[in-house]
Amino acid sequence: MPNEVGAHYSSGRTKRETAARHGAIGYITLNTPQREKRWSFKRSVEHLHDDSFDWVDADDVPGNAIPGLHPGVMLDMPAARQLFMGAERSLQTIFTEMDNGLAPRGFPLPYRAELTSGATHKKILSPNVVAILPGSDPKLKDEYVVFSAHLDHIGVEEDGQVNNGAQDNAAGIAVMLETARLFIESGRAPRRSLLFVAVTAEEEGLLGSDYFARHTPVPPQSIVANINLDMPMLLYPFKDIIAFGAEHSSLGKTAERAARRTGLKLSPDPMPEQVIFVRSDHYNFVRQGCRPST
Repeated sequence: MPNEVGAHYSSGRTKRETAARHGAIGYITLNTPQREKRWSFKRSVEHLHDDSFDWVDADDVPGNAIPGLHPGVMLDMPAARQLFMGAERSLQTIFTEMDNGLAPRGFPLPYRAELTSGATHKKILSPNVVAILPGSDPKLKDEYVVFSAHLDHIGVEEDGQVNNGAQDNAAGIAVMLETARLFIESGRAPRRSLLFVAVTAEEEGLLGSDYFARHTPVPPQSIVANINLDMPMLLYPFKDIIAFGAEHSSLGKTAERAARRTGLKLSPDPMPEQVIFVRSDHYNFVRQGCRPST
């Protein structure tokens, strides 16, 4: 599959939703060898006691809750191998099949598991900030192009160190604000209306953009594009730009023309194994039917 499509289907949320549709009530997560190299089990354990966030609807139901599916656990490699002992295929056999391009199929394991979990809940308020620049074309002004950037970073460390987030993502917010300023000071209104959206809680699971994409202040079908500005690298003279998802959008050719006019080239994703396509706010617009680029 194309990298972005594969990233969507391999994301944890998509897997949990798929499992629940097939009757799952819980889940156990294992790393593949490739995933272990990118984000090891040991690194995951370091975040074991991090707070978990979600937005809630008017009935206090978490926005990403999956009905019938309970919290799960993650196992390291030694424990994962034991889970497959006595099964029709070992875990190593499955990994070998994957390396050879074969898609593993499910089969029963000779074990039962009982899991318990507990949590305390606390409500906090963290708003998105939205502004509209009306369009001028009588036929197109009811269509909206969204410029988005997340306004949060990872906060304060336990030792008191402040993570200011200048690059991730104050730079993106600054580019978005400068884009709005240039449009306004040009004296010429855009043909389509523009939505400038500073979203919160990107670092906590793309929550601000998820809420916005599901509760748009304009009819959702009127949003025709999203240009997401996340961590533009402005630390050195650059020769090309990467528009993640552009090849699946009509924005791809537009981005290529814009790059060429500024003496740059449009390059493909250089790190497909990082699945960046599903790790920034534009992904939530994709999930709701839009075809954006970041």
